[in-house]
Amino acid sequence: MEFGKWPRQMKKLWYFSRQLLFSKFSKFTMNALINYPLKVGIVLILTEILNIWYFISYIITLSTVITFSFFFSVHITFKARKNKKRTFVKYLAALTAFACLDAMLVKLLTEVLGIYYLLSIHLAMIVLFVSKFFFYKKYVFIAERTE
Repeated sequence: MEFGKWPRQMKKLWYFSRQLLFSKFSKFTMNALINYPLKVGIVLILTEILNIWYFISYIITLSTVITFSFFFSVHITFKARKNKKRTFVKYLAALTAFACLDAMLVKLLTEVLGIYYLLSIHLAMIVLFVSKFFFYKKYVFIAERTE
């Protein structure tokens, strides 16, 4: 590699890594990576330390994580700041629809195609994760235009 080309190549690498790091999909992934330990941590604290029945703990945790995920998506991932109440309703409707799709996909993969249930869960999770991103981006968290 020639020394004269190094700075330009470094600039391209820096630009690419910056774009990847700050892309909407990366932020969507970061949201999911934050939600998992948050979900497990809150459930453990409420159930094991505060002795709250596990199902009540889970409902409280789910409400917390859904709310956190919504605000993360609105302010960081998609930056869609218009009409938050309407966006939240669309988010909950989409979340419900994706939960139903998740259950149906796992059932189909496991019972019809004979795939091991844990693998079916992970396959459904991956497929729906990507689908959710594009659906949320296009229909739920519609960013303001900057013209």
